[in-house]
Amino acid sequence: MKLLFLFLALLAGIFSGMQGPINGALGGKTGPLEAALFNFLTGVAFLAAVVLPRGGGNLLLIREAPWWQLTGGLLGVGYVFFMLFTVPRLGAAMALLALITGQMTMGMLTDSLGLFGMPRIPVNSYRVAGLVLLVGALVLIYRGTTRT
Repeated sequence: MKLLFLFLALLAGIFSGMQGPINGALGGKTGPLEAALFNFLTGVAFLAAVVLPRGGGNLLLIREAPWWQLTGGLLGVGYVFFMLFTVPRLGAAMALLALITGQMTMGMLTDSLGLFGMPRIPVNSYRVAGLVLLVGALVLIYRGTTRT
């Protein structure tokens, strides 16, 4: 079962790797804010078509959620907006590796401190070495990028 979840996470990474360049190209045609707006409008339309007829949960319980659980959409806007600017200027590989390095850094902080209700996973030498290697890869990709 863990392999299925690993595959789904890899698939999410593939989607993320495609989303940046696709949104960047759209932003070049329409403008970055307009591309971000279109991105979220299509996402809302898709989710509404899937979720509303299904009726499995209770959307009204959002009123009882702590404020920090309601920030995911704003963080998503930041992600899309920042990637719209960085991918065309840095290239897909550089922008995505920087994104992944940021995600891994925040993920390790979240794990080690048990943030956002997640179970604590302590920092150890393997995790630190993985993050150091990721930062090293970021430096190497940066140095190997010939675009200005």
